[in-house]
Amino acid sequence: MIQEAQMIGANTIQMDWIQLGPWTSPDEKGFGLAPLFVESTVGYGPMVDPETGKRFIKETGNRKVRADAIVAMGHPAVIYACEKNVMNKVVGHNMTPEMFKRVQESGVITKFNTLKELADHFKIPYDALKAENDKFNSYMKAKKDPDFDCMFFDDGVQNVEGPFYACRLWPRVHHCMGGLEINDKAQVLNARGEVIKGLMAAGEVTGGVHGMVRLGTVAVADCTIFGRIAARTAIENSKKK
Repeated sequence: MIQEAQMIGANTIQMDWIQLGPWTSPDEKGFGLAPLFVESTVGYGPMVDPETGKRFIKETGNRKVRADAIVAMGHPAVIYACEKNVMNKVVGHNMTPEMFKRVQESGVITKFNTLKELADHFKIPYDALKAENDKFNSYMKAKKDPDFDCMFFDDGVQNVEGPFYACRLWPRVHHCMGGLEINDKAQVLNARGEVIKGLMAAGEVTGGVHGMVRLGTVAVADCTIFGRIAARTAIENSKKK
């Protein structure tokens, strides 16, 4: 649609601004099921750099900041939590038992009886991971993270005993911020800022609405608001004919 609009002179804006989701796994195609596990696990288990065994970013923080931090490492991160936290917050909530079974069978999420097994599987330095796990547990108990200010929840339990469930993370495209340039009447503009007669746009085909980061659920409001504005503009224009 963007290319077709460009063919008749439409201007684009912010096409290089792409929001990445930090929840996806390189071990499955597309958006996959990993995000359902990951976003329920943040704040209940640590996310670590497998090369160092240490945390590197606020798990419950801004999606762009998290995604950028993983990309900056140059390799996938690992997030994990003990079975009590996973069964409390993931299975039966964001994921059905059938879905959870499927991601384990496909190797996206792996179950480990001990933290040592987890470390060996992902080639994480065990002593460093054990120290980081102990520190994270102490932060969970105190409900305060002096390192990254991660948010903790009252129903979370410390990740002391296995089994543990873990997932590798690598960001994927979540939302393209750029698109066709429009005015406040949802009319598409050309490179000179002039209205292209009869052409209106709303939603993800447009750019310049959200800035560098789209806030959660705001894409729906974008479609709804500018869709209605586009319809009103079309009605007004038809009355002028």
